[in-house]
Amino acid sequence: MARASTTEYTGVETATARSIGEWREVAGSRFVPLHVIGGPGFTGSIRWRIVEGTCLSEIAASAHRVLRTPALISPDDPKHYKITLQVEGTGLVAQDGRQSVLRPGDLAIYDTSRPYTLEFSGDVHCLVMAFPQDAFDVPESLIRRITAVRLSGDSGVGALISPFMRHLSENLDTLDGVAGMRILHSSLDLLTALVYAQLSEDQDHWGQTRQVEMRRLKLYIDAHLHEPDLNAVEVAKAHYMSVRQLQYLFRGEDLTVSGYIRSRRLEHCRMALSDPAQASLSILEIAQRWGFPDASHFSKVFRATYGITPRELRIARLGD
Repeated sequence: MARASTTEYTGVETATARSIGEWREVAGSRFVPLHVIGGPGFTGSIRWRIVEGTCLSEIAASAHRVLRTPALISPDDPKHYKITLQVEGTGLVAQDGRQSVLRPGDLAIYDTSRPYTLEFSGDVHCLVMAFPQDAFDVPESLIRRITAVRLSGDSGVGALISPFMRHLSENLDTLDGVAGMRILHSSLDLLTALVYAQLSEDQDHWGQTRQVEMRRLKLYIDAHLHEPDLNAVEVAKAHYMSVRQLQYLFRGEDLTVSGYIRSRRLEHCRMALSDPAQASLSILEIAQRWGFPDASHFSKVFRATYGITPRELRIARLGD
């Protein structure tokens, strides 16, 4: 059997295969173990480059199937998302009980940490971007909703992603240094936009998901208002999401994270200043109890919000 040939130049690697056995060697399990099935006369070629842990591959091959079965999945496997762009031919992607047929221009996302199937009934040309899950600013719970869903490349954000990915694959050798990292980050930002555009098409479901998530975030914030260092970074870290994703959720309610934290602290202070049971506490003690360590800053933001100083409010509600 002829061996697969592999060459490397300026950071870009290429490989060709003249049998399904060779294809298994050069392309079958480069990220995670896969089972690859193909018939006699199989041929395939692949070009790829890795930048900051993200791999962009251009694949041209004969008909074949790719199976990521439960038996092949290990907790130690790297966790990646893959997004594929169909350039020529048709393909089928299946995961999480869904399957979609992809035609030229279509995209789909799937998760290597769970079983999936790819099937190409004829010659295929596609682009695949594989990136670590923790590099993506979308919660895993939301990704599960759109795995193996056809994402149209003909309109909306998809119409931007398709040519962008094609351009990347045609210029792999230019993805060097800082410029390559910036281009990579831009591509992940576009993919984030594509995912949320798809999720927003189901407004009712997405709205319910957002409400549940926001309720959970607000409960956490209320429980930690007394901590002076409570901020967006700490909230995001506690919920295993990026700061960008946290801010995105709050923007959906015309809020900012810092603004919501401040408003909740001020409201608790306002109630405490009006409560006879807390009349023995000084204004500073109340402010510090709700996360305002500096008395002058507290007085300033309180007056800006309510049009009255903390002392004036207390006198008005409780008397001298």
